[in-house]
Amino acid sequence: MGKNLKDPSRVVGFHFFNPIAVLPLVEIIKTEKTSDVVLATAFDIAKKIKKTPVLVKNAPAFLVNRILLAWMDGIFQCIDEGAPFMQVDNAVVELGYPMSPFTLAALVGPAIALHVQETLNKAWPDRFPVSTGLKNLVAKGKKSILTFTDKGIDVDPEIAAGWPQGDKKFTDDEIRERVLNRVAKEIDFILKEGVVASPKDVDTGVIMGAGWPFFMGGITAYLDQKGISKKVVGRDFHQNGFLAIEK
Repeated sequence: MGKNLKDPSRVVGFHFFNPIAVLPLVEIIKTEKTSDVVLATAFDIAKKIKKTPVLVKNAPAFLVNRILLAWMDGIFQCIDEGAPFMQVDNAVVELGYPMSPFTLAALVGPAIALHVQETLNKAWPDRFPVSTGLKNLVAKGKKSILTFTDKGIDVDPEIAAGWPQGDKKFTDDEIRERVLNRVAKEIDFILKEGVVASPKDVDTGVIMGAGWPFFMGGITAYLDQKGISKKVVGRDFHQNGFLAIEK
């Protein structure tokens, strides 16, 4: 966006989260040429509009959406291999998010989810495969994997019939483990790439932008506590201890 400007140092990005009136996060995107004055102004604006800012590098999907798509990738892996849709939806919501993953996908819109997935696939094809099931859902013009009726919530039978699946059986714990392993792996890449400065920024983003339960201490702290960080990436994200309180 700034390449044709006389002064590209004046360019800075703001990425808000829906519903804007509810979610307090704003990702502030710094380009390679953004000046310190412009960056400070951006943080001041965020404060004045009562948003919680997190500084992110200009990278595909920035921070929170990249983590959410890694989350969905783990979910789709389970479904593709054979786990029933509703088992996956119910197992993952028990981690504490304010809504189930398929309800969130319906709110965001499958077409938008597919677009973000395709964007990430172009950047990292080995880690973000494009879901055949999601492509079929969008091609059919469906707005949700689920149906919402007076009888309750269930998977749309047309979507289930058109979603390629294996026959592997999962326990609920195995589903949660698969999803959390995938998220831990992506957070490690995010930190190594310098998309954000620290695990604390990851935690702030996921709490304020995706609704991760505050009482659980942040996603990276939770992954450390459960031993997932060490298992997946070989270390805890918080090197100073569970809460990473600086001395």
